[in-house]
Amino acid sequence: YVVWHFITEPRLTWKLFVKNIFHFLFMFSIFLLLMWPWLKAVQNVILFDGMNSTIGYGGAMQYSADVFGWFIPNQYNYIYQAVAHLFGSVSPKLALFKQYFLHSWDRFVYPGIIILGIYGWIALRLRRHALPHKLWNSIRIPFYASIGYFILTLGPFLKIGNIWHINLEGVEILFPLPFLLLRSLPGLSGLRVPTRFSPGFVFFGCIVGAYVVTHLLRQISLRKHSIFIGLLFITFIVDQNYFVPTQEDISIPVSIYNYIGKQPNDSTVIE
Repeated sequence: YVVWHFITEPRLTWKLFVKNIFHFLFMFSIFLLLMWPWLKAVQNVILFDGMNSTIGYGGAMQYSADVFGWFIPNQYNYIYQAVAHLFGSVSPKLALFKQYFLHSWDRFVYPGIIILGIYGWIALRLRRHALPHKLWNSIRIPFYASIGYFILTLGPFLKIGNIWHINLEGVEILFPLPFLLLRSLPGLSGLRVPTRFSPGFVFFGCIVGAYVVTHLLRQISLRKHSIFIGLLFITFIVDQNYFVPTQEDISIPVSIYNYIGKQPNDSTVIE
């Protein structure tokens, strides 16, 4: 926010900064005090181990999000799982969708149908130049921030439908993304799971969604407020109803260890 306002309104931002400089210094001191143990730990790691750099992309390509992954729910939602099994045998294309749906848990970035619907509404309004100016001024900073996080989740290269490249007369062309620049910064070469940026998108998306929902509530009568909020609540419960199974219990052969433990000899067991 500070950087954005320094770019868009530098004079006003600087005037506010000078006026509240003691507050900023106090907040920075508290921040430095809380971060001091972590900074000392990082200093020790760098002192004894050096700045280790990850070779290659460190798994960033494997754990980067697919563009389609933003629109496909998680397999642990029983409702969507039933729908995928129902339509997966209808056609080969839907079978491919089912395969992707059931094997994309490690690249899951689906933000929810409510946030997707709100962003779709914003895109449609922007295209038609029908988005209220007051609303756009309120949401543009978190909107752009969320788009930035969205781009970072896509990893080093653009991937659509598990396709990394296009072939032009035998030449494979990749579309690079800003994640490559981020990994080139000192200390950030170890970034290897781009999908971990998805919470940033959801955070700013919720801020945008709050403004949009408030705007829509002002456009309808008070009688319809409870209906609108009730529909949002039901949609959220259905869409975000996940049940992640726990890891299956592994049978460990403890009898051999009990036998060894009863032996009188002092010895070490190496597995």
